[in-house]
Amino acid sequence: MELSELFLLAWACVATIAAGYFHTNLRKAMKGGVILCMIIESVAKGEAELKLHPDGRMSVDMGDHEVTLREHK
Repeated sequence: MELSELFLLAWACVATIAAGYFHTNLRKAMKGGVILCMIIESVAKGEAELKLHPDGRMSVDMGDHEVTLREHK
């Protein structure tokens, strides 16, 4: 194999790995965005209650479960 062929092979491998990584992160971000929109909608409709805790946490109480939006660091 020539040097140019090795370069193209390496380029193809790196590009495939990068595409898989970015695709996975995009899917996670999209799911998180949908969940955040559902939480905001529940708070706006009055179905959920926003709670600010003394330790700096922010959570949403949805009745049967609680979702933490921001944790104390």
